[in-house]
Amino acid sequence: MKVAIVYHFFATYRRPILEYLDTHEDDSYIFYGDSVNRLMPGVPVWRPKDGGDFVEAKGTRLPGGFLLQRKVISLAFNKDIETIIFLGDWHFLTTWISAVLARLRGKTVLYWTHGWRDSDRGIKMFIRKIFYRIPHGLVLYGNIGREIGITQGFADDNIYTIYNSLDYETQKSIRESVTPEELKMLRHELFESPENPMLILVGRISRSKRIDLLLEAAAKLKQLKKPVNILIVGDGEDRENLKELAQSLDLPVNFYGSCHDEEIVGRLLMCAQLTICPAAAGLTVIHSMMYGVPVVTSDRTSFHGPEVEAVVPDFSGAIFKNGDAEDLATKIAKLLEQDLELMRARCMAIVDRFYNPRIQASEIRRAIRQQEPTRSKMSDAFTD
Repeated sequence: MKVAIVYHFFATYRRPILEYLDTHEDDSYIFYGDSVNRLMPGVPVWRPKDGGDFVEAKGTRLPGGFLLQRKVISLAFNKDIETIIFLGDWHFLTTWISAVLARLRGKTVLYWTHGWRDSDRGIKMFIRKIFYRIPHGLVLYGNIGREIGITQGFADDNIYTIYNSLDYETQKSIRESVTPEELKMLRHELFESPENPMLILVGRISRSKRIDLLLEAAAKLKQLKKPVNILIVGDGEDRENLKELAQSLDLPVNFYGSCHDEEIVGRLLMCAQLTICPAAAGLTVIHSMMYGVPVVTSDRTSFHGPEVEAVVPDFSGAIFKNGDAEDLATKIAKLLEQDLELMRARCMAIVDRFYNPRIQASEIRRAIRQQEPTRSKMSDAFTD
């Protein structure tokens, strides 16, 4: 079967899942996307090896976050393509047109998307509902979106949870190669008191990340005679402000700086007892749990990506009251008193079971196979 996957651009972090699909013997994949990242500054672009089956679909940004893409509409008329998987973003205007035309021409159409968020209301919910009626099925990153979709009247057998993934094989190799002695030495290099528990945050340093809450929570733990070390891996506009705050609170905070070397980042994560995501949590959750590090994040689910579902209180992490540094400190202290080795094993098991390219590719192929034999008429898309 010839399958087209259409994205605004293919980010490098999606390479493992895309290559996993591309090397599958039963299907042939062709990728439509922009060779330049015009929407997410700083995120590198992936292209298939040796050129591969790639079609340049240059994007044009419009006000309001809308996008037009060349060659996406004509894709609906490609006789060799049987199935099209679109990135399901309703801001992509050419996707609306191409998806409708593809269905009218008898092709199987799927959307690969986050799906619904519990914060959707009013016109946004209405538009999303219409947009999601166009394809035969939706492949979603998480179960929360799936559950909301079912409450919106979508058939449960047309919504597939495929989860998400990073470079699983590389990360697993790093995880299995690191020794306890190596981690002990690294902790001594990072902090003057390496015996104290280490909390880590990996990501851009911006005010929206609410890293100040982590520092305030650490100050409260210090008052309770439960000192912690804090490692912040990343850079951004709020770095100097946070440095000043850390100094005023007299906290051991290592601003490591930006790092994109997985060999290094993986080891830094494994040094930590907990990963803290005070505001937004997404793929950072999977990255952390891949190395066996539990995650603590807020209860404001509208901030998060679908991957936050992997954070199960007292099993693989903890959830604190949004914006409440004292509750964050309480949850951190409680986790640090638990059997962290057991919790680390649970975190790795979650990723091994759900959040890896093999599972993701398998679920995508399952969606294609289940929808392909029962292609419905376009008129059926808007019939409850």
